[in-house]
Amino acid sequence: MSDAQFQNLDKVVILGASSVIPNISADIGNYVACSFGIKLDPEAMTIAYNATMDTIDITPTTRKTFAELGFIKFLDKTSEPNVCDSTGF
Repeated sequence: MSDAQFQNLDKVVILGASSVIPNISADIGNYVACSFGIKLDPEAMTIAYNATMDTIDITPTTRKTFAELGFIKFLDKTSEPNVCDSTGF
C-alpha cells in the first residue's frame, strides 16, 4: 500500500465576478477570505481580481489540503464582521 495521498487546493475561482460584485475592480480591497482549519482558527488567504477573466481568485497561503483548510469564508469587510481577524475574538 502506498502512502496516503491528499488532495490539495490550488485556488478557488469565482466566475463572473463583476456580475456578483458590480464594482469589483475598485472594491476588491474591501474583501477578505480565510480558511478556518480543523481547530477553527482563521488564516488569511490571498484574493485577487482578474479583470481579463472576470474572476476572483482565492489562493491558500500555508494550508493546502482540504482537511487543513476546513471551510473558507469570503466576505465584505465594510458590511460584515471580519471573522478572519482573530484579534477581534
